[in-house]
Amino acid sequence: MVQTNSSAAIVDVEVGVEKPNVAKSSPVWHGVGFATISLMLVFGVVFVMTMPGCFQEAGSKASDCQHPGLPGGVMFDVLEVLIVGYLAGEFVRRLGLPPLFGMLIAGYVLKNCIPGALGGISSTLNSTLRNVALATIMLRAGMGLNVKKLRESATITLLISAVPCFLEALAVAGVAKFTFPTMNLVWALMLGFVIADVSPAVTTPIFLDFMAQRLGTNKGIPTVLLAAGSVNGVICIVMYSVLWEFAWASSVSGSKLAEIIGVKLVLQVIGIGVLLGMVAGRAAAILWTWTDKVFARFFLVFFISMMLLFGCKRIDMDGGGTLAVITFGATLQNTLPDSFSTKPVADLMANFWASCGSVFLFALLGASVDQSKLDPAIVGLASATVALGLVARSIAQYGTVSLMPDWNRQEKAFAVVAWCPKATVQAALATVALDYVKKSVSNHRHGFDEGSTFVKLMTERSEIILNTAVVSIMLTAPLFAVLMTWAGNRWLHREDEDALLEKA
Repeated sequence: MVQTNSSAAIVDVEVGVEKPNVAKSSPVWHGVGFATISLMLVFGVVFVMTMPGCFQEAGSKASDCQHPGLPGGVMFDVLEVLIVGYLAGEFVRRLGLPPLFGMLIAGYVLKNCIPGALGGISSTLNSTLRNVALATIMLRAGMGLNVKKLRESATITLLISAVPCFLEALAVAGVAKFTFPTMNLVWALMLGFVIADVSPAVTTPIFLDFMAQRLGTNKGIPTVLLAAGSVNGVICIVMYSVLWEFAWASSVSGSKLAEIIGVKLVLQVIGIGVLLGMVAGRAAAILWTWTDKVFARFFLVFFISMMLLFGCKRIDMDGGGTLAVITFGATLQNTLPDSFSTKPVADLMANFWASCGSVFLFALLGASVDQSKLDPAIVGLASATVALGLVARSIAQYGTVSLMPDWNRQEKAFAVVAWCPKATVQAALATVALDYVKKSVSNHRHGFDEGSTFVKLMTERSEIILNTAVVSIMLTAPLFAVLMTWAGNRWLHREDEDALLEKA
């Protein structure tokens, strides 16, 4: 080995290679820089590939030619939601609050406070992206369910899902009859079941986090509440559909009512939610053993869950689709032999959820709140209606979980807090009635004559549902997400390692 007089280089005589004497950079900065450059390259390639032909024409005006990768275009706006939502979530996390709080605010601000922002994201795309994220978190929830605990608490799970739901719906309907005199009983009950759902978009990520920390798992509390919440959503959607048939007509035949309840309730819960999910889970368990590639297994379960959720939406069985995804994940987890671990796939899914899925779900949920549609005249009345409904739900929830002999007072109180967030069904059903009225008027449907007393009445009732649903999201989603995290860490027992080993 011979060293030259140059301090800038070292010559290796054995291999004849000159090696520059460069200080090593931090591998952390290497990772960040590589990720940034990769993202820029991907964006550049897609930008060029999606460039419309009008951009190449001389004299084309920006107003006449919208590039999807520029502000106002779908690609730019989706990326904007992802980046801004993620940064807002990280900022809020550093303040000790749940990241979803920052994501909700980011989406709301982008939509309502920045002119032209998110104009490229249609309501259909917004809903689609949120449902992809929802399917991901429901799949994670299913794969994390303690089926044994759930079987032991099957009866109480059904009671928890049904009793508070019906009592809150009835309370909201009763209050609405006084706060909104134009609402008849059917419309008041429709409003009640729109408000009476517990949002899985808010509660499920928190329950999964508690499962990972083993908070309340010794009594299966997150498992019971998570499963009951999914059934709660099915009940609300089905009851809304039943009442819908009465809302536009003076009467409904008994056979039609039986068909609605039999098909939409029984078929959704048992046929779609349970049986279809179990069949899909057992089929996936067989396919799982055909490969040992983590990414292949991830895409297998991911696309099956997408097929279940969106397929059920196409046949108007949204609630059954959500329950089917949970059942699918639970069946897969409990059907696979012990030699096939789902942990690598679950970890990959958790990373996808944290970096992408949660951002889309909560930021776009915040963007679904249209400030211009909030009528100041009824916001106060809507707030009072939602608050009194929550009081009724809380009383019913505490009374129902009191049937669990091994839950202490703090755990029952946590169940009450966890049963209050609103978001998912409220966002989905808020505009359904109003959209129907507008479409019926534009299509000159019989009885829907523009300017008629009937249309004005239906429009007013539909706007009450819309405004109250939006108010329920804004009042409860961020507040109870924070309270759930706070209460869970203080009121739920953390299962220790010794207890886990004894169970094994």
